[in-house]
Amino acid sequence: MKRIETVVRRSELGNFYQCAGRLGILGFDLAEDNRAALKVDFAVPDTDAKDTVHAFLEQVHPDSIAIFKLG
Repeated sequence: MKRIETVVRRSELGNFYQCAGRLGILGFDLAEDNRAALKVDFAVPDTDAKDTVHAFLEQVHPDSIAIFKLG
């Protein structure tokens, strides 16, 4: 499993929800990073990590994105 951590602008939160729904990501943690941005993290299987990151980069336009190995 991989943990994906991304920082998104509040204005992109709707795009995040849509993209996550299309990818089948139903569980994620959402934390306030600052007044304009939110930190979101979630886990995906190793085999889905690359495609998931590409989808979020194209559709959500995060300020940053990182991938961490779980376990």
